[in-house]
Amino acid sequence: MLRISGGERLKNRKLAVPETGEIRPMIERTRMALFSIIGQDFAKDANVLDAFAGSGLLGFEAISRGAGHCSFFDLRREHLDSIRQHANAWGVSELVRTEARDVMKTIVAGSRFRFPDGKDARLVFLDPPHALSDDRDSSYYYWMERLDEAPTFGPETLIVFGHHARLDLDDELGGLRKLDHRKYGKVAISMWELRT
Repeated sequence: MLRISGGERLKNRKLAVPETGEIRPMIERTRMALFSIIGQDFAKDANVLDAFAGSGLLGFEAISRGAGHCSFFDLRREHLDSIRQHANAWGVSELVRTEARDVMKTIVAGSRFRFPDGKDARLVFLDPPHALSDDRDSSYYYWMERLDEAPTFGPETLIVFGHHARLDLDDELGGLRKLDHRKYGKVAISMWELRT
């Protein structure tokens, strides 16, 4: 069981993790550090995208801190079913949308994906499987380099990328500019904005 680390709405709620063997949730210390860096109120009323949702932990952390909406993307139905069950049990289902689609084929230039209020994403979590993010030549980086072309991203969008600490990325990645980079043992988080 995982615990929602902060905020008011869901703080200390326990989150069961689907036993698919594919979920590697960000540890609590790293999540708490992340929200300390960006500010506890950063997600308030925001549109949030949890791109490789898994357990949905990062999106629920944002909802606990006042996010107005979170879209969770994952290819495994078991993961999305668990996210919906938790959202229903916690009374936040109206703030949640689950998408059983490949985020790398959906959040692209010309995409029809929109948030319910039609506004841009304020906070985007990219915490993909390390097998995907460890390979600098993978399709993941080709997609990430073009996120500035996605119609739901704008100048106020903050992208949080969770990855191995050994991964060394340039300060610019396609249409993105790195704002910050922190290491926490074997993992790291880097924060990005659009260059435009």
